[in-house]
Amino acid sequence: MIGINLLPPEICEKRRAEKALFYMIIGVVTLVIILTGIYGYYSWLVGLEERQLVSIQVETQKLSEVVKEYEIYEKKKGELQTRKEIVDKAMAGEVPWHKILNGISMVIPSDVWLISFSGSEDGLTLSGFAIDYAFDKPDFGHKPVAKWMVRLGEVKGIVDIWLTSSSKSEVEGQPAIQFGTTTKLSVDEIAPATAPPAKTTGE
Repeated sequence: MIGINLLPPEICEKRRAEKALFYMIIGVVTLVIILTGIYGYYSWLVGLEERQLVSIQVETQKLSEVVKEYEIYEKKKGELQTRKEIVDKAMAGEVPWHKILNGISMVIPSDVWLISFSGSEDGLTLSGFAIDYAFDKPDFGHKPVAKWMVRLGEVKGIVDIWLTSSSKSEVEGQPAIQFGTTTKLSVDEIAPATAPPAKTTGE
């Protein structure tokens, strides 16, 4: 069967042009939709990257604050160390009298008491009394004074102990032994006070 188009050529050409225009519009719309989708996708990627960047910036800011705090801590630590070194240098060679006195108070026998104490960087000068026991025979024995000197030697930093005097005397009518001692000091050896030795029967 043969079809015959009886429409004028102008109308056929117009229809072909309209159809081409329709397809072109469809193509343009499709392209716009595709480009819009691509733009939206990349906009989403950019937004995601921006959010990640903001998160990184926040973390960086926190780290910067931590670093600043650490720098302040290190600075203060350095200042304290410098002050400590200055104090250590200033106190180098000084006698820690509180340790000396505490050490002596810990070791002094119960039957000995001091009446004078003087000290310098060169050493100590001490004098006092000891009980002169009636059972201490012979009468010229000075055992409490000897015990005092042994105890004194247990205090760290006290060296070269000498007995300068020891003689029979009285205190408030009671027999006693008056004595004097001198010592040298070794600052480098001074440590916390030594605990008194255990007492034995008869002391």
